[in-house]
Amino acid sequence: MPDTPLVSVYIATHNRADLLSRAIDSVLNQSYKNIEIIVVDDGSIDQTPQRLEQLSIKIDNLKHFRFEEARGACAARNLAIQEASGQFVTGLDDDDEFLPNRIEEFVRNYSPEYSFICSTHYSRIDHQLVPSPLQKREVSLSDFKKKNYCQNLFAERSRVLSIGGYDTTLPAWQDYDFSFRLCEKFGVALKLDNCSYIVDCTAADQRISTSPKTLEGYRMFMEKHGHKLTTAEKDMQLANSLFNRRVSTTFIECFTKVHYNPARYKLFKLYVLTHYPRLYYFLVHTARHWTNFTAKK
Repeated sequence: MPDTPLVSVYIATHNRADLLSRAIDSVLNQSYKNIEIIVVDDGSIDQTPQRLEQLSIKIDNLKHFRFEEARGACAARNLAIQEASGQFVTGLDDDDEFLPNRIEEFVRNYSPEYSFICSTHYSRIDHQLVPSPLQKREVSLSDFKKKNYCQNLFAERSRVLSIGGYDTTLPAWQDYDFSFRLCEKFGVALKLDNCSYIVDCTAADQRISTSPKTLEGYRMFMEKHGHKLTTAEKDMQLANSLFNRRVSTTFIECFTKVHYNPARYKLFKLYVLTHYPRLYYFLVHTARHWTNFTAKK
């Protein structure tokens, strides 16, 4: 592998002209410079087409394409990956940001023994950056059968193409399905503990997570992969789906809906969150500070 392989960053965008500029700037500010940026406009009706035309005049390594009618983020990502020239590809959502060392860290830590690399991230909540914990450094298929550990991963383009890219039939859970299939075909993934990505947690994101599409995505994911899962793994998938959609659960249901203890614990957290939200966030805040305190000792 060359010391500085070309990395293609793909961005699917829809009606977010102002935020898109911020996302692109975060790629231009990378410490690693051998990058191309590929943006696919998924049928935007705001100023996105004009903004991309203006940016492409100033940015030599920016390529952009457009669907006249919206086909969904996954179709846009697949087009970007097909048009990419890089040995590696990685995604960026149009309302999120890379931190400056993200691509450099991915290239430096890459090894073909891993199916892909991902990282911990920051969540921007009320103008504060909240770091995600590193739960596992090496993530196996067995881990992925219980939950999704990765988003906007870094992988060889040839591997992504070999699994057919993103599944455009799924209304939700597309990133999870994408990671799952890569890990299924190419083995263990590596997760870096460097929080090199900022997720913008807005009200729009919350609407998406609680929309009917999320439930349908879970159901379709289980139809596609459920036969590969044990009963315990199915319990975890159900618990994660209920938690992500903030479905109110009774105390008794924490123990009767599922029988796998980690899934019961997840439902108990959901019970506390939906019935005693102030207590839940107090406990989360306390646990986070305790973790930071013990890590510094």
